[in-house]
Amino acid sequence: MTTDIANDAIKADSNQASSSKTLRITLIALIAILSCYYLWVLYKAVTPNVSIAYKAYYIKNQTLF
Repeated sequence: MTTDIANDAIKADSNQASSSKTLRITLIALIAILSCYYLWVLYKAVTPNVSIAYKAYYIKNQTLF
């Protein structure tokens, strides 16, 4: 009887450890994906691909003429 209880406890611990490991890997993957996204957004902010007129008026606060 006590052997069955001990085996059940070991199975529960291994299931919990497996679940914890899966959660940790999922969270690390999400953080990595979000980090890559924000790095891409910052790159796009530093190197805008816009027309000369837009860049002159909105970024440099000048007009073409």
